[in-house]
Amino acid sequence: MVGLKCGFDDEFFEVLKVKISDFREIFKSSSEQRTGKLEELKQKLDGLVSTGKWECDEVLEHDYSNATVVECIVYYVTGFVTRKLSKEASCATCKEAVEGKTGICGAPEADLVNCKTR
Repeated sequence: MVGLKCGFDDEFFEVLKVKISDFREIFKSSSEQRTGKLEELKQKLDGLVSTGKWECDEVLEHDYSNATVVECIVYYVTGFVTRKLSKEASCATCKEAVEGKTGICGAPEADLVNCKTR
C-alpha cells in the first residue's frame, strides 16, 4: 500500500474505480433502477474529481481477461462510423467493404455495444 500525501490509501481509490460492469448494470436495469445506478456512477466520478485522480489507470478498473474500456469505446465508435459510411455510400462494393456481420458479437470489446443493443 502506498502512503499518499492526500491522506487516502489505495483501498479508497479502488472503491472509486469505474468498471465495465457498472455500465452493463445501467443498461440492463429497468427505468426506475437506471436512475439510481446512474446516480451511483455520478457519485463515483465526483469522488474521483474531488480527489484529483485523472489518469486512466487510476479511474478504470483493470481486468486483463476482459477488454479494456478503450477497446470497448473504439469498437462502439467504429460501428457508428461504419453505419454512417454505409448510409452515405452509393457504390455497392463500397457498402460491402464497410458492412460486416450484424447481431450480437461474442468478442469482449463488444460488451458495451451488446448491452446497448440488448
